[in-house]
Amino acid sequence: MKEFSLILASLVIGIYCINLLRSYDVHEKEPFSKMLLVVILGGMSSVVLSLFLYRYLVGFGIKDLKNTFGALFVIGPVEEGSKLIALFFSTLLIRKELNEPTDGLVYMSCVALGFSLIENFFYAAKSTDPVQVMALRLFLSTPMHISFSIFIGLAWYSVLKCKTGLWLLLLSFIYASIVHGIYDLILFNHFLLLLLLITVRTAHSWTLSLLGYTTAISPFRTTLRSFIADYQNPAREVGIECLYCGDNAAKQTFRLGNIVVQKCNRCSHYVTTRESLFHIFHHFGSIFKNLSSYYGAADKPHDNLYTLYKGNYVSEAKKIAFFDLGELNAALDEFTKRSIQNMNAFVRAAIPPPVSLVDGAVEHSVPEPSLKQVLLGFLIDPFGSPNAPSLVHTPPEGTARWCWGAFLIPEVWFLWNELWGACFVVIVAEGVIAMAFSSALGLYAYMFGPLIVRLIAASRAEQIYYSRYGRWLKVS
Repeated sequence: MKEFSLILASLVIGIYCINLLRSYDVHEKEPFSKMLLVVILGGMSSVVLSLFLYRYLVGFGIKDLKNTFGALFVIGPVEEGSKLIALFFSTLLIRKELNEPTDGLVYMSCVALGFSLIENFFYAAKSTDPVQVMALRLFLSTPMHISFSIFIGLAWYSVLKCKTGLWLLLLSFIYASIVHGIYDLILFNHFLLLLLLITVRTAHSWTLSLLGYTTAISPFRTTLRSFIADYQNPAREVGIECLYCGDNAAKQTFRLGNIVVQKCNRCSHYVTTRESLFHIFHHFGSIFKNLSSYYGAADKPHDNLYTLYKGNYVSEAKKIAFFDLGELNAALDEFTKRSIQNMNAFVRAAIPPPVSLVDGAVEHSVPEPSLKQVLLGFLIDPFGSPNAPSLVHTPPEGTARWCWGAFLIPEVWFLWNELWGACFVVIVAEGVIAMAFSSALGLYAYMFGPLIVRLIAASRAEQIYYSRYGRWLKVS
């Protein structure tokens, strides 16, 4: 009975996760039946292959895997290699469906999902508390399995469709194996929760960046302007109030999934709901990361309203917005180009973006970066190119404020805001300062070091944040 309940739970969870994955495939969604087939067959074949490899390694005396060697050099390579081979066999079923880069990510995610669901079942079946184990693994292990492998899906698409990217495939396999191994090593040794948070956050952020890049370069991508211009016979529906002119009459309505846009009859502005506005940025702006950092109080003459990045105005009380089509379309194009130019060079080389999305990009017109910009670039993204000054915004002088979040928990604050280099510097600096003064201050050095780092972090945090996002953390 317990096994049957777990199988049923895995099936329900699998269907939910497939629908969630399809929501990221915004331009040309994959057939649900094909995705389900890859989850089942890809998951089963990858699990069987990994079990075979584990048993084969036992013959060489490799049995205990809950250590550094086992995590980094056995579990990671075996399981990620099994998923890659399973994706190879699954391609025989879905080759015709692979017509945009996002498809590689989606189907690799399906293989990883199937692997994780089967693994979750076995762990839960052996546990005395199967519900708790299934829930924990669902919310932690399943997303991580997808994040580990999703890079491989993009590389596999590059090899299959672009006939390039063998180095990208090798690099993606090494990346997946190492991150997978680090994740398991943290769990095996009960390391600090912060290390687990860093691993999960980094993998999740990289996944969303890849999704944004592949969405931006999709051959099926359309702009908001072209979507409205090409819409056939828009129906007139009950009108959303136009905040600009107050018109409440029925309006022409343009629908796309969760997106609802209406054209005002009186002033020719477009109106939408606050929720729909965020979906517009995700769909037409090729960005899947949290948009809250771009949302804040608007400038005059609409300082009683809010704005999401720019080109729109929102009433928080009424949860509705209005915008000029040309202005918002330009803002969405900026986000799309940002998703492209922020991607690492080896990914862009393997799967290059359309020329139309590269021409006129900011990175082609900015001057050579200064030393300060290079340093800020490292604090923002230590893995990025120092020759990408478009990533760094110059904050106004004398306007930064004290940041309590960066003082109390700087490691988590910088990590949560995706300031990877700053997070790394804080962790290293705390340890280095503590060890440097340990002979003079003894145990007090381990209080002195973190205090000094926190004082500096709190005074500079918002400047670093501005350099990353081009705006202050809080808009007053």
